Amino acid sequence: MKRIFAVLAIAMPFAASAQAWKQEPDSVLGIALGQPLSNDAIKSCGGVQVQQDADPIQACATKKPQFGDGAILLGGIPIEAFTYGAVVREIGVVSQIGLMGPNDRYEEVKRILVERYGKPAKIGKITVQNKLGASFDSEQLSWRGKTVSLVLDQRAGTVEEFAAVFTHLPTAAKAGGATDTKAKRDAQKL
Repeated sequence: MKRIFAVLAIAMPFAASAQAWKQEPDSVLGIALGQPLSNDAIKSCGGVQVQQDADPIQACATKKPQFGDGAILLGGIPIEAFTYGAVVREIGVVSQIGLMGPNDRYEEVKRILVERYGKPAKIGKITVQNKLGASFDSEQLSWRGKTVSLVLDQRAGTVEEFAAVFTHLPTAAKAGGATDTKAKRDAQKL
């Protein structure tokens, strides 16, 4: 679970500068970005989830937080290349949706995203390192619109997985401001 949050945190700083994005999404897999979402809004997968048994339209939740905000882990994603995902909420509102899968499906996912959302605004290369110290090239594609950014990392969290992260920019900025305010208050208590 820590890996999911690390992947989602990496996606925000890399976003390209805002420009007209004609195919900017307002939802992903039927989940609205920037809108409130309760724990019960996404049906439970109900035990072991097999890809073929998934709802052909919407993913299901494999794990929900016990209280309040937190990530809802997704399974049964109707696109085979994505093996799992997470919906991150800030102040009860969907701020990010991350979809992950094995690195050998990266090129397929890249084609799917370009077909659906158009050409990326920015394409970059970075080098990532595994736990043994081996280095790997990693491609990063990013799209950015007025309210949503999308970052596709060829190697995210681990060298074996890709991640596509959709971020609702106003919600993420608002949550970041709330975190900064809390940090300032807490710092004054020291």
